[in-house]
Amino acid sequence: MIKIDKIIKSRRKTISLCINDEGFIIVKAPLNVSKIYIDNFIKKHERWIIKKIDEVKKYRIENPKKNFIEGENFLFLGNFYRLKFSENQGQKIIFTDSFYIDSKYKANAKDILIHWYKNNAYKILSERADYYSKKFGYKYNKIKITSAKRRWGSCSFNGNLNFSYRILLLPVDVIDYVVIHEIVHLKVRDHSKRFWKEVQNIMPDYKKHHNYLKENRCLLSFNGF
Repeated sequence: MIKIDKIIKSRRKTISLCINDEGFIIVKAPLNVSKIYIDNFIKKHERWIIKKIDEVKKYRIENPKKNFIEGENFLFLGNFYRLKFSENQGQKIIFTDSFYIDSKYKANAKDILIHWYKNNAYKILSERADYYSKKFGYKYNKIKITSAKRRWGSCSFNGNLNFSYRILLLPVDVIDYVVIHEIVHLKVRDHSKRFWKEVQNIMPDYKKHHNYLKENRCLLSFNGF
């Protein structure tokens, strides 16, 4: 029998489960659901759970926690680039074929790299959001870059589009899908058939990008920074 690591009961109406960043099984259930019902629910999804736990373990092995040292690889727009230390003539970081951080700032490499990602996330996402919102008649308030580890993006009720800076780890087409997803939420707040039809009107092949995010969800929290 698969061991449940945590059960969270609330006034919710449905039961769900997730595998967190550590590979732990967390079940969310209504207040009146019995332990027997939860155990049967887990048994029914046993194959899926084992698959997801194996994926988490595999990803953690292939993508160990970053130490921000010479030669480490970092994802940017779906491709890996090495971190190197050099003499940058006064610039803290330069990006070309690699990430070059000035040697005298080596101790601050993590903060410098995260700051670089956040700045570029704002530039790239503002550009993509402007393009799609103007082309398809949507209007948002402003772009906000966050450090979220649970979601790539979100749409606030006040019209803000919020994106984790980690979105820059993704390929460009997948980033566009996330942007479109959140822009459509300006008009349709839920994930109804109407919502997905709007998304498909803008991006006919959205499903492959949606599946990519499901298959690579570990990128959001296991990227090491």
